Amino acid sequence: SALRGLKERPEGKKIEEIKRKNGSLLSSWLVDPSTVVIEEAEDFCCFLKRVTETFQRILQLHSSEEREIIVVTHGVVLSTFICHSLDIPLRNIWCLKIDNASINRIVFHEKRVYLTCLNDTGHLKDRRS
Repeated sequence: SALRGLKERPEGKKIEEIKRKNGSLLSSWLVDPSTVVIEEAEDFCCFLKRVTETFQRILQLHSSEEREIIVVTHGVVLSTFICHSLDIPLRNIWCLKIDNASINRIVFHEKRVYLTCLNDTGHLKDRRS
């Protein structure tokens, strides 16, 4: 069963404050977010469903086209979809490092899924200083 807790919303809070007030819940969430329910927040299973349904709609809309589809979104959305697509247990979601503005490529070919690029930031190297 899912762990329950965190009566106040974590948005806009510093990580130190969350650790101080809800350290054990945060630890559990970092181990496996799919087992934690934060009151008044979307649980991870609903989030996974929303993410996968959205990506499936995007793929269906462009299924007749033989071209790349570019999706710009948050890293946790990408990590969630990658884990789901590759049958990686959600407890391993934090093992995928996805930096801001990175390029991540998933190829759907016939009934197979390939992760051909993860966290490529090469295009940003000249811009960092």
